Amino acid sequence: MQTYSITPNQDALTQIALQIWAIAAASDARPLVILPTAGPNHSLRLALESTRSSNTLLLPEVHSLTDWLALAPHAFRLPQPQSNTERVLQTYASIETYPNLRAWFIAEGEGGAWSLANAIVSACDLLSQSVVPQLAWNMDHLDLAQGIEQVQIKLSQAITDAYPRLAQELVSKESAVLLAFWRYLSSERDPVITRHLALASHLQQWKISPETRRPFIWIETIEENDAQTRAHQAFLDHCEAFIPVHRFVMDWTEVGLWPETMEGDASLDEQLHINRAALNKKQITCQNAKRFEDLAWEATHCIEGHLHAGRTQIALVAQDRLLARRTRALLARLGPGLSIEDETGWKLSTTRAAAALHAWLELLRCPPQGPSAITLLEFLKNPFLDLSGLLNVSPDEIALLISELESILLLKQARASWVSFYLAIEAGASPEFDPRLHRLLQSIRERVRVWQNPEMQNLPCAKALAQLHDDLSYFGMRHQFEQDAAGLQLLTMLDKLGLEQGQLPTLRMPLAEWIIFLKTRMEEEVYREQGSDASARVTILPLSATRLRRFDAVVMVGCDERQLPSYGETPLFFSESLSQTLGGTDIARQYRQQARDLSQLFASYTHIDLLWQSEGASGEPLRASPWIVRLQEHHPQLAGRESSRFARSVLGRPMTMAQASRLDGLPMPTRMSPSAYRALRACPYQYYVRSLLGLRKRKDLDDELDASVIGQTLHQILRNFFQELKSTEARDAQIIDDLEFRKAWMITHLMSASEQGFSRLLEGDQRVLGHLRDWQKQIPSFVEWQLERESQGWHFHDAERKLGFEFNFSDELGQFHQIRIEGYADRIDTKPNTSSLAILDYKHQSREKVLERGTQLMDDPQLLLYAKALSTQGPIDQLDWVSLKMNLKKKGADQRSVGITEIPLAMEQLDAQLQNDLGSVWSGGTMQAFAPESTCRYCDARGICRKGMW
Repeated sequence: MQTYSITPNQDALTQIALQIWAIAAASDARPLVILPTAGPNHSLRLALESTRSSNTLLLPEVHSLTDWLALAPHAFRLPQPQSNTERVLQTYASIETYPNLRAWFIAEGEGGAWSLANAIVSACDLLSQSVVPQLAWNMDHLDLAQGIEQVQIKLSQAITDAYPRLAQELVSKESAVLLAFWRYLSSERDPVITRHLALASHLQQWKISPETRRPFIWIETIEENDAQTRAHQAFLDHCEAFIPVHRFVMDWTEVGLWPETMEGDASLDEQLHINRAALNKKQITCQNAKRFEDLAWEATHCIEGHLHAGRTQIALVAQDRLLARRTRALLARLGPGLSIEDETGWKLSTTRAAAALHAWLELLRCPPQGPSAITLLEFLKNPFLDLSGLLNVSPDEIALLISELESILLLKQARASWVSFYLAIEAGASPEFDPRLHRLLQSIRERVRVWQNPEMQNLPCAKALAQLHDDLSYFGMRHQFEQDAAGLQLLTMLDKLGLEQGQLPTLRMPLAEWIIFLKTRMEEEVYREQGSDASARVTILPLSATRLRRFDAVVMVGCDERQLPSYGETPLFFSESLSQTLGGTDIARQYRQQARDLSQLFASYTHIDLLWQSEGASGEPLRASPWIVRLQEHHPQLAGRESSRFARSVLGRPMTMAQASRLDGLPMPTRMSPSAYRALRACPYQYYVRSLLGLRKRKDLDDELDASVIGQTLHQILRNFFQELKSTEARDAQIIDDLEFRKAWMITHLMSASEQGFSRLLEGDQRVLGHLRDWQKQIPSFVEWQLERESQGWHFHDAERKLGFEFNFSDELGQFHQIRIEGYADRIDTKPNTSSLAILDYKHQSREKVLERGTQLMDDPQLLLYAKALSTQGPIDQLDWVSLKMNLKKKGADQRSVGITEIPLAMEQLDAQLQNDLGSVWSGGTMQAFAPESTCRYCDARGICRKGMW
């Protein structure tokens, strides 16, 4: 075996190409070149093309190792490797068979079993990798069972070496379980074993067919872990018996910038000084910015600068993938003249197609009574949904229907359940009921109901997948997926999943677990966006993918101490030392390889920009990567400078209280509700924004219970109850004469009315049941309060009655105006045979909260406004707030009402206050945002008045 040392700098590809041509000329044969990864294939082929002589017809054959193994001779005779999904499914089925394993490995919650299954499969791969060097290379004598027996001894010895003797008891059970899974999963279809078999197949082909022998060139660009090194070394040693083997290895002596990149000797310091001095010939800039967005713009400007300088092949090294994605979005502004190719790979779950499937899966997980409105609308708004054929309407009409449905649900605040959606549609946002909306909901509900059938709760995976395909076709999503690159990959994933699950026909799992499994597969699947043909190209790639590549310039983002270097996750089952003993990778190896990759990047490219964020999300300072800091001592030009492109002024400006005045010509309202006047008293600015300008925040649909809906329901229940009581009194004398009968009747009927009033809300959200039970506990005490009130001569007269009056006032300019103030009073009581009247206002609050209203009467004079409107029909003797949420554990729970004293004096003050407040607004006076925090907390106009900034 001949070994060649290659210096991994800007001339590395040329060195390799010339040496390959020399080997080809010496052997008079076409060499076979194997690279560890597919990234450098194209660059190496270009280098071979540019260095070949004119009399050479064919380029050497260049493959990545994975692609070459797929071309193994007699591949049809080799075992078909199991996919990772198939092995995870097998492991999951075993975990479900033994539930105590979940508790043992603390794999609780949704997706816990899947995470455990993935960890077990990864651990088994490491075990299989460690046994490969012990297997025979002759396919006719491949003894897998013997190798497995040997690895049991190896693992036991590794545990002894890696853990202190006292800790052996802690890991012995874990190792026994892991070995059991490994024995179960390991077979000739194990991916690690099939890889070995493919290598042995190539070896056997050279052995039996001399005509296929030619120079074999093995290029090593990375330092493999010990298990891989032993396996590949054994393979190359066996190759020497049949074919000429040439091994290319990287020599870091003239490239390494830090001691850890090289195996040191006496002259190490001197060589490092020479290597670092070569950086003076490079054009390297180091920049940082505090804000994420500023840094993304800086990276974009760096790339634009290279493009203007004529550098058309640019690498964007994504050490910070989020920042690279933001930079990519900003580069899209440059148009089709720039092609952007992302080699880092998006997760398929982040694509629009996956989001559309996710929306349907979320609908399947909804409770039997129905989904939330948010979940329903997310599904209906996904761009891959095609309901044209289903409803026999055009796509434009579908968009209008969905928009109308959203408006209806917002208007009626129908947050959840099919019943509440139907009721909202029937009530309608417009006078006419559109039956197509009902058909739309019904079609979705019928599909969801199939999944909620008890037989589908522990269903065969194959049947579930078939039903999912049927749903996608029914809603037109399958056809839309076929027109989209990510959608097509999603369908391919589902088809492949069907084949993999077909190997386990009896596998069943709960619907929730199956949905989690689908989401996990979408999370693991990589979607790579292909660039288009253009005059310039930006390639987004990880640091490791820059090996043996050619670019005109490199922009690297994420060069801070937190992200460079970066490390892989520690295996679940193996400590660092145990993993190293088994031949797996370790942190020291990852650290050394990244230092070499960074050294190679500095040596291979002339134009390099290093960028990082100097301030973390919590405001903590971030320094440059330690590797960059160590270079700054010798190269001042590498000292990171903060970008001045986005410098901000720190000069302070005094802020004044926000204030507004009425716009000239703005039409003034002719009506005002008590709540609008309360807003005027709380904050004139708030009244100006809401009532005069008509600016209101659109209500959102969320999953929280709306307290106002509960209060409105109680108001309706009490109105219906007292009207029923009033009609019963007219036809049944016993309810008037017999106090005990009256009390029992009132409690029974109010309980029944409450059940009926809350029934529709309960169909939509079972959480309302708690509010119903809380209210029913209040009913006996409420009846006691009502009977006590009746003993004082007061009787129910009317409820939800509209009351209003015309108010005349003059503004500061002497002009007279008239406005009607009106609203709905909750309840009016009378005393028979008198003209006395009482107005009651129900409050779904505790009595303590209601008492606070008495101290702020003139800021919320709702009852006084109703009294002024009703005063023309008789004297107002009582104005009471009534608490519907008493603390029943305290004494005096039947003392629910809180009255207003000195009603005539308060009404006189109200007249003067109305005159001043309305006159000031109508005069165009200044309105200032002076409200207390309790008013501002939930104010929609706070972002306009800027309170809190002064």
